[in-house]
Amino acid sequence: MKGKSFSLDWMEEESVAFSNTTNQIELWHKRLRHFNQATLVHMQKKKMVQGMPNLEEEILVCTSCQYGKQNILSFPLNKVWRAIEKLQLIHTNVAGPLKTISLNGSRYYIAFIDDYTRMCWVYFLKFKTEVANVFLKFKNWIENQNGHKIQVVRSDNGTKYTSNKFARFCHDVGIEHRYTTPYTPQQNGVSELKNRTIMEMVRCLLFEKDLPKKFWAEAVNTVIFLLNRLPIKALQNKISYEAWHGYKPSLQNLKISGCLCFTYVPQVKKDNLIERLKLIFLSVISMLQKAIEFFNLKQKKVIVSKDIKFIETEKSNFKDVERSASKEIVQDLGDYVDEAPVRGTILLDDIYQSCNVAVLELAEFKEAKNNPKWIDAMKEELRMIEKNQTWKLVDIPKH
Repeated sequence: MKGKSFSLDWMEEESVAFSNTTNQIELWHKRLRHFNQATLVHMQKKKMVQGMPNLEEEILVCTSCQYGKQNILSFPLNKVWRAIEKLQLIHTNVAGPLKTISLNGSRYYIAFIDDYTRMCWVYFLKFKTEVANVFLKFKNWIENQNGHKIQVVRSDNGTKYTSNKFARFCHDVGIEHRYTTPYTPQQNGVSELKNRTIMEMVRCLLFEKDLPKKFWAEAVNTVIFLLNRLPIKALQNKISYEAWHGYKPSLQNLKISGCLCFTYVPQVKKDNLIERLKLIFLSVISMLQKAIEFFNLKQKKVIVSKDIKFIETEKSNFKDVERSASKEIVQDLGDYVDEAPVRGTILLDDIYQSCNVAVLELAEFKEAKNNPKWIDAMKEELRMIEKNQTWKLVDIPKH
């Protein structure tokens, strides 16, 4: 519904009819952020994860994938050396800068990929100069968690990796740093292909639920979480998560990113009228918390919770949300500023809210009958009522 009306575009095939059944391959294709459908069927048949139902063989055409993915010619690579144990070789690459700043102010992200298991981790950066510090943080954390030591790091020749600080750190801890040939990113194929896959899935995810681009970091975080639980050609009949942890993950509780959901308001914050908060599911938090990130539509901030009711078929209209938020800002600030900052146009009703105007209505008819303007107004109202045949005059019932 849009403004008390139901909008229907006859040119859109999706609007012509609504199916009363859900195609499982389509549902899980969306839940797994538009991952390759044929590979999903293969993964389910080989029982590579837990919690997935039987999927149909039919491959569907996905509109979001057409918008979010494009094919490029493959780069022929000679057979390269592969690691034979965890953390023996780490691939890394920095993506960005993205035109849109994320919710936490980031413009870049850096990915670290274990060559042996192809497990991937991601960190978000505001500046490229943070790369050395982030790598130090990652190294300390991953080695403490796993018990292995990083031996080799492979990256491109970007200045963020060739800086004296990064080189000195690798030298001090005994890490061999291998570079690709200048202007040949294909030689860093593991990282480049991973970045391509990440951004394709991110675009599909945002397009699917009409999410603003400012949610790209949350989308990347979710995509990484899923790619670690999805098949990859480098591993035979096994996924990265199992190769790294030693057991199969479960996908039973996956939901579609960007869908609407509701959560109970904590007892200390609720009143008799507000029982639930309307949220948007953003991403799964996998490294530090067993919880999920959501976007609070009313307060316009990210919250973390796990007591949630999901509605996967619904999505939020952010234009309506922004319009409503703008109206609330005007109402809240009306007593303190002349006018709230507006980008584009604003409704007259919103302007009236910030004006010091009072409309005084008369209390009784006897006050109005002595005022010619009120008499004319009442006559005009009656003429319109008679013209539109709003009511019909009848006799009062006897009882």
